Formats: sequence, C-alpha cells, structure tokens
Amino acid sequence: MTDEQFTALMTSLVAKIRDDTPVDTGNLRGNATSGRPIGGGAFVISVSVRIAPYFPAVNYRKTFENGNPNPNYHYFEDSLERHLETIAQQIGGVIEYE
Repeated sequence: MTDEQFTALMTSLVAKIRDDTPVDTGNLRGNATSGRPIGGGAFVISVSVRIAPYFPAVNYRKTFENGNPNPNYHYFEDSLERHLETIAQQIGGVIEYE
C-alpha cells in the first residue's frame, strides 16, 4: 500500500468516526475530530478538547447526573474499533490486541 493509499484510507476512517459522532454536540463532529498523516505509514486521529472541551463528558461519562446511562459512552473507541475491523477484513489484515 502506498502512502497516498494509506492516507486516503485513514481520511475515510476519520469521516466514518465523524459520522458516528453524536450530532447534537456542536463542534465535536465537524471541527474537533480530525486526522492527519505524520509520516510514512503513520496517521494521527484526534479530538481537540480546546475546540470541544465537553468531549470527555460525552465520551467517558458512563451515566448522567440523574443516573440515566449515557448513550454516547465510549462512542469514539467503539467507532474506531468497528471501522478498523472492517478495514482489516477488506485488506486481508488482522487486528491484534495486547
């Protein structure tokens, strides 16, 4: 796989994560979630807490103050894992967990 193909694949992954990001969270979906290549075969996907300081509450709070479960709990990790599994299957790879 060329660097160009890898970057295109990872850019598509960022778009899929954005699609899975809760809609009613303002900047989180469109502006705070991003990705960029950092060199041969390396890519960073990040969520800026400067742009969306509420990201930790959206993604890591298991329950709301009233005790109701947060439907967005671990949405980022769940989305990333699901789409990486799909990519691995498409390109004939495997994901190893350590």
